[in-house]
Amino acid sequence: MNAIEFLKEEHANANEKFQEIEHAGPENRGDLWKELKPELKVHEHIEDEFLYGPLSKDPKAKGTPVGDFQAHQDQDVAELDKAIAKLEAIEPSKPEWLTQLKAIHTSLAGHIKVEETEILPGIAKIWDAPKLEQAGAAMAEEKKRKLQSVHR
Repeated sequence: MNAIEFLKEEHANANEKFQEIEHAGPENRGDLWKELKPELKVHEHIEDEFLYGPLSKDPKAKGTPVGDFQAHQDQDVAELDKAIAKLEAIEPSKPEWLTQLKAIHTSLAGHIKVEETEILPGIAKIWDAPKLEQAGAAMAEEKKRKLQSVHR
């Protein structure tokens, strides 16, 4: 699977998991969040490692929204980390926890919309199909490796 398809699938899966948490009972939210949080961290890592980091250094991407997206990504991740810290300071059974989770979901949905409508289409113009396939395979392998180490 190429990197763009891989990320779109990841985004859809994360959205489904957020919705599952939002509709879960207060007694189950925390456990569902503990399953999703490492996946979000791994997603961020593989985007930086195999996509946005390399693209920020690619001469073909220089001066384009794709080449400059790493800074936007870093800012969004910093804000997400703060929101997650705020979430984790609240008891999952409290209504405020759910409100904070929904705020995180909304923020990520906005990030994903920009990524999928403005950035990912541009990547296909910079990297050819073999490069996209190579990046996608590396992302999938790294995700599998990282999540195995988390769940040990």
